[in-house]
Amino acid sequence: MKRYLFVLLVGLGLTIGCCFSSASALSILDSGVTNQGCCAKLDWSNAAGGWILRIPCLEFQGEYYGLELIYNPNNTTVMEFDLFSAWPTNSSCASTSGGGTCGGGGGATCTDCSCPDYARTHPTECGATGKLNFRITWHDKNDVDLHGIYNGSEHIYYSHKQGSTTGGKLDVDANAGCSSNVTTRPVENIVYANPPAGEYVMKVCGYRSCGSSSSSVTAQVLVNGNVVQEKTITVSTWGNHCVEVFRQTIR
Repeated sequence: MKRYLFVLLVGLGLTIGCCFSSASALSILDSGVTNQGCCAKLDWSNAAGGWILRIPCLEFQGEYYGLELIYNPNNTTVMEFDLFSAWPTNSSCASTSGGGTCGGGGGATCTDCSCPDYARTHPTECGATGKLNFRITWHDKNDVDLHGIYNGSEHIYYSHKQGSTTGGKLDVDANAGCSSNVTTRPVENIVYANPPAGEYVMKVCGYRSCGSSSSSVTAQVLVNGNVVQEKTITVSTWGNHCVEVFRQTIR
């Protein structure tokens, strides 16, 4: 039987429901429907012309599903998408071998600061979550730096960790100079608890190689704890070499 995704816009909220059979219409938040992955993912797609919400693995009555929907901000509509049974059994959907991390097929409990649910519950490791966050994560001992610039003036980074205009703060600075807070699970986080209106620019800089020639860095912009922009970049040029990754406007 073909299964459809039905979406309703209610006021300012987004209500998502799934029809698993002709006799029952369920919300993904209803009892009996459980998310087996570590977190949902929200990504912008130029090809689709909108935001794509991905929930990698849902379980209902012993069956497993993936879910995708696209929201088009230009005409405030949500395109209808089928649910897809990408993982027909528990072993391939909800196990570490099936993915196990954000962006994977679902699975084991997420233990990565790039996953919003994990980050919110591990503020000492991942940094505080505010109305706006810039966050980077990688998996080696190289010193990669995160910079946040507000309206082309206020600049938050390792030498200026607290902003007076925005109140923003670099509250986690990993692998600094290859000698401080060194870890193979590094994260840097800039949090703006109450960001004033304006343009915020996120830059990622390769400061120093500490054993690896390059770093694969996940860069994220979060609004109210939810990922609104994300990409993976390779940092391989050192000596405080910086690249602009994102611009986020707060109105």
